[in-house]
Amino acid sequence: HDALEKWRGEKMKDCGFGDDDFFGPQLVLTDEALDRIVDLAHDYKLPDLKTLRDQVNWCYVDSLGSEIITLVKEFFPPLP
Repeated sequence: HDALEKWRGEKMKDCGFGDDDFFGPQLVLTDEALDRIVDLAHDYKLPDLKTLRDQVNWCYVDSLGSEIITLVKEFFPPLP
């Protein structure tokens, strides 16, 4: 959870959103989507971008989803 929140904050800067006081980091990834990703990762149910696309309603899934999958695999490597 913490790693995704950190990633989300970094993406705010990378995407040029700066310190958006109204939406904040949810502009990049909503809390609801973040929680869904964490739940799926804990259950080892997020193996690839297609699954992320199917399971999470997120407007940046095509442009940033691969970064999420990489981060998830870092903390939850595929089961043998």
